[in-house]
Order: sequence, then C-alpha cells, then structure tokens
Amino acid sequence: ADATPDGRWKAAGVKPGWFVVDVNGVDCSALAGNDPSFHQLLGARPIAVTCTPLGDRDAVGGGASSEDLAFQMSKPVGLDGLPSALRRAMEEKSKASDGPLSGTRVPRPSALLPPVTEVKFLNMRIARSALLDVRGFIRFHAHGHDEDDDNDKARPAVNGKMEEFLDDGVFRSADLKQGQVVVGQVKFAFKIVLPPDLRWVEKITDRYDPLVSLFDARHLRLKYKRDQPATIRLRAYIVRGLNVSGVNRPGFANPYLYFRFGNSSQALEGHKQMNTIEPMFFRTEESDLAFPEEALFEVGLYDWLNGSSDPMIGRTTIDLEDRWYSAKFQECLKQSKVPIEYRPMISDSQHISKGSLEMWVEVLDSQLAPDVPVSTLYQPPPVEVEIRVVLWGVRELSRKLALDEYGDEKAGLDLLARCQIDCRQFAGPQKAQQETDIHHGADSFAEFNWRFVFSRVQVTRGVSLDCFMQLSLWESYALQRPQLLCESLIDMKTYCKRVATQRTTVQVESEIALTSKQLERLNNQDADFLGGPGGNAEDSESDDDEDDENQDRSRHRPQGLFRQKDPPAALMKVLVQVLPQTEANLADNKAGLGRGEPNQNPALTFPTTGRNWQATLPTVQLAVDNIITAYGRGRRAFKLLVCLLVVAVPICILHWVERANGCPIIMSSCADATTCPACSRCRSQAEQKSRFCFYSLFFSADGYCAQQDFQKNLCNINLAKDNCAVPADTGVTEQALLRVVCQNPSLPQTAVIAANAGGSKTR
Repeated sequence: ADATPDGRWKAAGVKPGWFVVDVNGVDCSALAGNDPSFHQLLGARPIAVTCTPLGDRDAVGGGASSEDLAFQMSKPVGLDGLPSALRRAMEEKSKASDGPLSGTRVPRPSALLPPVTEVKFLNMRIARSALLDVRGFIRFHAHGHDEDDDNDKARPAVNGKMEEFLDDGVFRSADLKQGQVVVGQVKFAFKIVLPPDLRWVEKITDRYDPLVSLFDARHLRLKYKRDQPATIRLRAYIVRGLNVSGVNRPGFANPYLYFRFGNSSQALEGHKQMNTIEPMFFRTEESDLAFPEEALFEVGLYDWLNGSSDPMIGRTTIDLEDRWYSAKFQECLKQSKVPIEYRPMISDSQHISKGSLEMWVEVLDSQLAPDVPVSTLYQPPPVEVEIRVVLWGVRELSRKLALDEYGDEKAGLDLLARCQIDCRQFAGPQKAQQETDIHHGADSFAEFNWRFVFSRVQVTRGVSLDCFMQLSLWESYALQRPQLLCESLIDMKTYCKRVATQRTTVQVESEIALTSKQLERLNNQDADFLGGPGGNAEDSESDDDEDDENQDRSRHRPQGLFRQKDPPAALMKVLVQVLPQTEANLADNKAGLGRGEPNQNPALTFPTTGRNWQATLPTVQLAVDNIITAYGRGRRAFKLLVCLLVVAVPICILHWVERANGCPIIMSSCADATTCPACSRCRSQAEQKSRFCFYSLFFSADGYCAQQDFQKNLCNINLAKDNCAVPADTGVTEQALLRVVCQNPSLPQTAVIAANAGGSKTR
C-alpha cells in the first residue's frame, strides 16, 4: 500500500502489489524491500522509478503477463527497448510459416508494388550520373568541369572542406583555452533583438520556427538533448592522398592513416604506402560514438620511418555535431550523395598544408545505420594502352646549331634522335628513353625510319594522368657524350584517356616543330645587334634599361611562339599511334622496336642516306664485333693464366727441392737439433726423415713437435714435457738425460745400434 503522506505512488498509477524493477537506470529486480542499497537508491533526488504490475518481476523481459503486455503494447516502446510495432510484426510472423525468417527482424515479403518514385526500391538502374560509382572516386565539380574532362559525374564533390559549403549551421563554436592550450570547446547561438524584448520568443506564432527550438528553453532541451540519439554511427571513406610530402625530407613520403574517435585512436601502420605523393588508401572506417561527447573526429597521416618514431605529416578535425544539425548534410545523406571533400593535412610544427585527403563521411543514427548499406570502395582496375611513335625523318635543321668551336658551320653532323616518356603509369618492359641509330654527315635533312614503342601505360579512371613524350635531336660524337640540339614536348594524356575510354585506336601523323634555347638566344642577339627589323648597327645601341627589357621579353616568350623571321630549329615528321594493349598484343598488330621484327604497322625500310658500312651491313658488323670480343676475352684469359703460373711454379719448386734433413725447402724438421733439441735426441734413427717435416709458417716447433700426440710419440718425447727444450746436462750422463727427456730412454741407443749393424752388414 502507498504509505507516503501525499500519496505520490497512487497518484502516479502504481497499484498495490507492483514491483520496483528500475531506479535511475539501476536494475532492482533482484533486490529485496529491506535491502539497504535499495533504500539508498530510493533516497536519491531526482529519481526515476520504473514499476511492473501484478507482482511479476520478469515483466520487463519476455515473461510479462497478458495485462502487462497489453499495457506495454499501448506505448510506442516497451520496457525492453523494443518498438511495439516491431513486436507486433514479429508476433505476426510467428503465426505464419516464414522458414528462415521466423524469429528474425527481417520484414516479411510483401506482394505490394514498390513505390516507382523511390530509386532504391527499383530493380532497374537510372542514369549513371545519379548513382554512386562504387569503384571509387570519379570527381565531378558542381562549379564546372575538372581539368581531366572525364565527363564522369557520379558522387558530387566540393572544392575544399565540406564546412565551407554548409552555411546553415545552427551553432557557433569557440575554443576554450588555458593559456595557449585549447582545453575544450563551447557551442552557442545568439540573436540580437531590437528593441529589447525578453519575451519575444513567446510571441512567435509558428511553433515550428527554428528560432523557437533554439531560444525556448523547453524546446531546446527537447530537440537538442532528449530527441537526439545517444550514439551515432560514423562511416569515414578515405579514398586517397594528394600531393602528400614527407616530414623531414622533400619529395616522397611513406604515409599511413590514423584516426581519433573521441578518446580512442587507431593507427594503420600495416597499410602504409611506400615512396609516393599520391597514396591510394580506399579505406572505410566505421565506429559508434557517444553523442555529443565524442563529436570531434580527427584523421591524419603519419610518415613511416624504419627503426624510429614516426612523425606526423598532418591532420584535420571534423565536427560531426555541426554536420548532424545541418539540413543540407541530412538531405545529402538521405539521397546517398554526401559530397567528396578534400581535407588539408595541416602540420602541427610548420602550420602549413602537407597535402590533402580525398574522402567523405556519413553520420547516422546507430539504430538506423544497419538499414543504410556501406558504400563499396576499392580502386578501379587500370586500362592499359600502348604508345608507338614512328620517326620518319628531320628536315630544315637550322645551320646555326651546326657550329664548331671557332664559330664556323660544320660540313656535316652525325645526328641521332631520342624519344623519352615521362609517365609514372608506364609499366612496360621497354626503356623509358629510346634512341635511333646515327645518321652520318647530315646537313639539314636526316632520315631515320625508326619506331619507338612504350607498352602498358596504365590509365585508371579518376586518377590524374601525367604522360608526356619528349622528342629530341642530338649531335653524336665518337669520344664524348651526345649534345642536345633541339627538342619538343608532347602531352599524351588526352590520347591515352580517349583510347582507354572508347577502346579505339588513335593515329596522328604530323610535323612537329622542335625548339632550341640556344637558337632562340642566337636570334635575339642578332636582332639586338641589328637594332630590330629594319634597323642597323648604330641604331642598336641602347641604355641598360632597354637591354634588360629586351632580355625579359625574350625570357618570358612562350615556348613555340616565334617571331615572323624566327623559324623552328627543325621539323620532325612523326606518326603517333595509341591503341589498347589488348589489341596491340594481337599477332597482326604487333610491332617491333626500331626496324626489328615484327616490322609492320607500318613496315619501315632501311634508310638510303646517312649510313656507313657498319649500319648498312649489320651482319658483318656483328661478326667483326664478335671477333674483337673473343680476342679481348682471350687476352684476358692468357693474362690470368700467366699470373697463376707465376704464383704456382715457385711454390711447386719449394716443395720439390729437398734439404739434407729430408724435408723440402719450404718445410722444417722436428729432427733438427736447432728446431727441436728434445726430438733430435729422443727420436728413433730408423724412422724416415720426411715424417718429421712440418710447415714452420703455420706451426711452431713447440706447438707441433712437442704438443701434438702423433708427433710426440714419433719424437719419443716425455709426456711430462710440453716443449722442445732440453734441461742443462752439466754433470749428468747421457743416459740420465735421456731418462728425463725421452719416453723410452733405450729407443735412441737401440736405433743407433740397429742402424750401425745394418750398415756393417751392408758393407
């Protein structure tokens, strides 16, 4: 019964016999009424108490009575946190034979037609421009086409950070600092009312006006506190980095990602990209965050250094709360078109941008996030193309480039041409720089008929392609490196992207004007000397300011822009072919380097001018080269053999010639009294002298004759002795001395007697 003086339990609808199951979020279903902890919970203020009727403690779970269930079903959400509509749907499913769907939250199949205006319910696909390109990050700028001119309009993008385009923010932010250290952030909104009126909010008739939800205390707590989710689901899609530079070194870096979600951080060191300024991450990170406590999301890059602490390249911070309250962002989220943004990586030490990240983020309610699929993010496969450049010849070569050291024109030049590709996406087996054969004695015309081939140029959709072809003409010398005469640079990007997109072959034949800084400088000097068109030498005198102005004008003249009397340095006739790699690999479409096989598409004939006998008869030249190479190899082999003989013959002689002690010259004998006195006295005279030989260069007499077991037994040295020294024999007989030094004192005498007896018998 309700024992409170004011009957507050009865007034709240609590009837006798009901049980208290929750106090301020603490489960009390297992506590007794006289439990001190239970009374302590009831004494808290303010207090929120949850009761269940009919004395059933399990009513909060699935064991509630019919009356209690009916009461809970009348509310939007039951005590177990499950929506009543979902409970009714599950009960309806349990009555039918739903197979694997029984007992799950998957909705039952419906025979109703889907709404035809909702794209996500349709089986057909509409125009590609309104769909997400799941293969990645094709950029489309709302304010014009980008520089790639891909015409691929998939997920929209903004030029910079998303915050710069969300102008409908509800709150302003200000940092809280303790000295110079930022320790927090405060969000606020304000409105200036003139004339002053403290009750101006109450006079707004439209209660759905945004000002009411901001400046009315009750509506503020209702919208921005009670009705907000406790946790949000953050999905961060990191596509790639752009122009990422190293921390302590210029140029390339070894970047890897790191994230900070609230108080937790995560570094992906295992997914580092080595030696690149454009790392491809294609990373999707998903996490549930407490809202609004963990509303600041930080993403950055570290530079991996082997064996030391990794410095931070840069980082950026995204306020998820601002995006959650932005109506524009929520509209993009509903349409699954959150724009791609480019977040600058600001360095903490240098306070400059060290690159940017191409990414986008989605902020969802954690309970509704499973209904929104995660966008698939992976790098699109590249399309390979092959570039072929056929160089026919060069004409109208300026004679000003054919000057000797005295300034006179040369009678003829030995010319060669080079073609070099500057493309990071080039992955073919050919050299990046290729050159032709030499045209000898050229005046103003040179013939080459040469093919340059660069295969496997990888074109990836959405990835910027920088592909340049440098054609240059060089003067060849016999005893020094070639010298550059003139050159031209061709941008192959448009051709490669067109072939990769349309799968068609592009073929262009043209004469390319080659330019030369040296020729331009000579022409400017001649013009200055003549005083310009129609002038003379006297009119060419000017002050220093005019000379500087002329030099600046010539220096800033665009490449390829000539005056009327300034022809190009040379004209190079070329045929440029760009075709898909799959077609280039066909037998009928293959083409060899230079004039090599397969010589087709087109077939190149051998030049009729400017070739000496080595170039005209390549087979004979190859035979002569082989003979010269073989002769050179034979001379080297003979010199090596002589060196080996010089070393080996003396060593053999030193081992072959013997001395009186029976050992070769290069060896010593333990039997010599000067080498080992103990062995000389104790050894058996009947043993062969050669058995006592050893290399004195590698062993000492004490270490070999007196310490090694085999030699000690052969020399008959006493085991107690470990050297060849013999004690002084003053006052000691020979027999006594032998007993001290030798293992068997009688062996030396017996051997001598046996030797003498043998000698007498022989005589």
